[in-house]
Amino acid sequence: MPKKISLSPHTSDFNSFVANFTDAVAAGGNVTSDAYWNFWRLRNSDIVVLHWPDQFFKSGSPLLPLKLLLKMKICQLLFNVKFVWVAHNIVPHGFDQPNYWAKIFVKNLDGIIHLSRIGYDSIRATYRISRCTQHCITVHGAYTAQKRPEMPKNYKKSEGLSVVNFGLIKRYKNLETLIESFNNLSTTTDKLTISGYSEDASYLAELKTKINNTRIRLDPKSTIISDSALENLVDQADVIILPYRHILNSGSTFFALSRWKPVAAPREGALPELQEIVGSEWLYLYDGDISSQKLADIIAWRRTQNLSTPPDMSYYDWTKISEEINRFFDVL
Repeated sequence: MPKKISLSPHTSDFNSFVANFTDAVAAGGNVTSDAYWNFWRLRNSDIVVLHWPDQFFKSGSPLLPLKLLLKMKICQLLFNVKFVWVAHNIVPHGFDQPNYWAKIFVKNLDGIIHLSRIGYDSIRATYRISRCTQHCITVHGAYTAQKRPEMPKNYKKSEGLSVVNFGLIKRYKNLETLIESFNNLSTTTDKLTISGYSEDASYLAELKTKINNTRIRLDPKSTIISDSALENLVDQADVIILPYRHILNSGSTFFALSRWKPVAAPREGALPELQEIVGSEWLYLYDGDISSQKLADIIAWRRTQNLSTPPDMSYYDWTKISEEINRFFDVL
């Protein structure tokens, strides 16, 4: 039977995963709307889906999370509304441990959607989950290209490569270490571009002070980059570098692979699971923090790649994900 499902957010200007997820929910015949944490919208929903409930994790005052928890409990107890968290991360980026309100929030959930098997294990290891909470283990969907990508070219040893980092320019991306490592790289032909939306002026200033050669280009944007602009940026890259220190699920990795671009990232979170599916010729994983030597190894790896077929992303098809999450909603 079709359900009324409110999602927060329903769409997003900076993350097309949200729209893909909403479409997957609607494909089950459900009526979708934006939750907004509006009480009347919440109480008139069968299920409320929360992507990034940061209000419980980041609030300096207990008033906001307490208010939201009261809304949540009233809707659950009086109107039989189910609340589901899509667990993109264990905690928001930049936080090490969940606070008191985050733990209370998770304990009162009716369901959790995990985007990887290790995500399921990590959430259960971090939180005291209620026995009544239901779980759905699915995957992070691939991105739908607005234009058809082209296969990456092969390279001669003497050719310089374009190494690109894209997405939001935030501290958790570990970009300062990437810049320092590239500064000390012995190559003289390879170039690094860091491009993305930034609202942290102090972090941008810090990054600029670390750049000491002309082969590094910092390209901050004052507005959210559209998917078509991101496609153009990624398509010009030879290899995508994502130097996270800690990560559970990486939408940027999926975006790059969906554009048929090789990716280098740390052996963290769900990335080893992804590498098993797409292969080490498309996803290079390194241990520990990024360094000049690891960058040199990544560039050497990219030069040896002879890629003739696109990465197989069929395991991350949204039709499959839609079926899994809608079956989950039916038994919630």
